[in-house]
Amino acid sequence: MVLYVAASRDRSERYWNSLAQSASSRFDFPLWRHYCDELHAQWLHQRLPPSRVHKALKTDLFDEACGEGLAECLLALTLPGGECHGFDVSSVIVERAAMRHPRLRTHCCDVRRLPFAENQFDLVISNSTLDHFHRKHDLLTSLKQLHRVITPGGLLAITLDNSHHPLLALRNGFCGPFMGGGVVLPYFVGHTMGLRELSKELRALGFEVLTCGHLMHAPRLVALHLSRLLPSQGAAARWFLRVLLALESLAMLPTAPITGHFVAVVARKLPDPSAAGN
Repeated sequence: MVLYVAASRDRSERYWNSLAQSASSRFDFPLWRHYCDELHAQWLHQRLPPSRVHKALKTDLFDEACGEGLAECLLALTLPGGECHGFDVSSVIVERAAMRHPRLRTHCCDVRRLPFAENQFDLVISNSTLDHFHRKHDLLTSLKQLHRVITPGGLLAITLDNSHHPLLALRNGFCGPFMGGGVVLPYFVGHTMGLRELSKELRALGFEVLTCGHLMHAPRLVALHLSRLLPSQGAAARWFLRVLLALESLAMLPTAPITGHFVAVVARKLPDPSAAGN
């Protein structure tokens, strides 16, 4: 799910361009991608208000370049005649996503230095984009950029790797040198936050946290590789998807902070108090 390392944009773009060009077979899991898309689409449907928006933005296009992603979900959340934008730091990924989803307005840019004007988007969806940096500073810079481009009253729906998940903590603590070398860790992942820390940082920026929780309670590593053994369509595929999605009921248990692969927050940008008197 995404696409940034703590380096210059040029270095980041070269890294992800190279990955997209040379390692597409590592991401060729159509049944797993269908599950991830459906999981996030259901989360958005359950957590976002029913009203549609004029202008929406998705913060990376990796899923849309490899499969369906959330493009159709984003379009469904936008009013007729509205605008759906998406960006990625990789020009290769942007090109592939644009070919798959011509109704998306695509951009090649770095989330830490967005080219958009202030107060542009009524909705920003950022699913596991900002957890691919070496440094916390870059994650916080990216959050500031997203806050800047969201309209007052606009929404941010964001997920990050859950730092309290035992396997993720083990991965980040001991597997750094091996990331990007195989199917298990095919790309770099980096600094992330738990739910409490993410909520705190969002509030400090001027967001109101509307909902928060944990997402993807299926055993990710096992399910991902099991999906490779099943056909992408048919009765077995439908059964597999139902089982994985049913495991989201674990989000209601006290153990959710250690079973959820992602932390998931929907927040609203509060009006700027200093602008009230202008």
